[in-house]
Amino acid sequence: MEKNKRILIVDDQQDLREQLAKLLKRAGKKSETTSFVQQMRQRLSGAGAGRDGQPSEEKDASAEDAYAVKVAAQGEEAFNMVRKALEDNKPYAVLFTDMRMPPGWDGLETAKRIREIDKNIEIVIMTAYADHDQATIADTVGCPEKLLYIKKPFQAEEIYQLALCLT
Repeated sequence: MEKNKRILIVDDQQDLREQLAKLLKRAGKKSETTSFVQQMRQRLSGAGAGRDGQPSEEKDASAEDAYAVKVAAQGEEAFNMVRKALEDNKPYAVLFTDMRMPPGWDGLETAKRIREIDKNIEIVIMTAYADHDQATIADTVGCPEKLLYIKKPFQAEEIYQLALCLT
C-alpha cells in the first residue's frame, strides 16, 4: 500500500508557513527519530527482522519518502485545495492549521469545513491562544480521533514527529 505523504499547512504568517514547509520537505531524510520509529514499527509488526530477530538496517530515505507539502495563507484557500485534491484522487493526509487567521476563516471554521468534505484527513490545530477549549474544538470539527492540538511556540521536532506518525 502506498503511503500518503501529502501535507497542507495553513497559516496567515508567511514566515511560519515557509519554515514548516521547509522543515517537512527536509524531513524525508534519515534521522535518529525516523530510524527509531521505523525500528519500533518493525518490532511491533515483526516485519523486516533479520536472521537474529533484530530489525534489519534501513537504507537512507529516498525522494519517495519525502513529504509533498503545500501551503495556504487562509482557510478558504485551504478548503479549495483540499476539495481539488479529493477531486483529483490525491487527498492530503495531514492538515496543519493555525487558529487565528484574519481576515478570513479562523482555524476552527477551516477545520470544520474541511472535515465536512474529508473525513479521513488528520487535522493538527496550532495556536498560541486559548480561544476555544479542546472539547469545543473536537465537538465542532468532529472525528476527534483524527484531531490534534499543539500550542505555539513548539519545537520543530514536534511538527516532524506529528507528520511522521500521522502519515
